[in-house]
Amino acid sequence: MMESMEKMEESDERYGSLIVRRVSLSRHLKATMLNVYECGVLRQYSLIRGDKETGRQYYRCAKCVGWKRKQQDGRIAYLSVLNGKIV
Repeated sequence: MMESMEKMEESDERYGSLIVRRVSLSRHLKATMLNVYECGVLRQYSLIRGDKETGRQYYRCAKCVGWKRKQQDGRIAYLSVLNGKIV
């Protein structure tokens, strides 16, 4: 069973599954960090806000924000998640 889980996770990382499978804890121990693997690179997104009526959650790239603060230049990646799927 463990092998099948590893294969599933590997295939998700390789082909970029649109279903959110990994939400991790922030430093305040709240489930607000979304981990997305893109081309073998981990990108973490921080929860900005959520709409209870529609079930949509909005995230922004945590490293992009830090980079923009330091360099005063660059773009910030945003994600929208609806019912567990990246939109």
